Formats: sequence, C-alpha cells, structure tokens
Amino acid sequence: MNIPESETELKEFLDLISTTHLQAELTWFLAHSGITLLVFDWICTLDKEAEYLWGRRWSFARVIYYVNRVLPIFLIGVLLIPNILSAPAQLADLAFVL
Repeated sequence: MNIPESETELKEFLDLISTTHLQAELTWFLAHSGITLLVFDWICTLDKEAEYLWGRRWSFARVIYYVNRVLPIFLIGVLLIPNILSAPAQLADLAFVL
C-alpha cells in the first residue's frame, strides 16, 4: 500500500479506517444481538416443544421442525462463534492503527 502523500489522501485514508472500524463494531454487535434473540426464542418455546413434541411418534413434520430448530444453533457454533471470539482482537488491532 502506498503512503499517502498529501493531506487529502491522508484524510481519505483515515476516513476509510474509521468507516471500516465502525462496520466491524456494527457487525460484532449485530451478531451478538442475533444470537441473543435466537437463544431467547429457544428458551421461550422450550416448554411448548416439550408439551407438543416430546414423547410423540416421529413424523416428517417433526423432523423438519427439529432440523429448523437445531441447524441454526449448530451453524452459530460453527460459523459465528469463531468470528466473535476473534473480533475483539481485530478491533484492538484496528484501534491501534488509529
């Protein structure tokens, strides 16, 4: 990357860094919010799931329900959690540049 030569280029470069930092923070907060809402929904509907589904025979609808219920939790574990755990370090590195 070239070193900015003029004040205008430097200002544009700093604006780009600031925008990138803001977007990284926003992504981090939105990921946490989404996980929180998913867990909240899961906890709120657990009693209804136990009442209507547990102890019943397996059907196609029940399989689809469980795939729909378990798959997002699995994907959060596989995709989002490593990104969330590494985000503070990335934000700290970006703040150091500022």
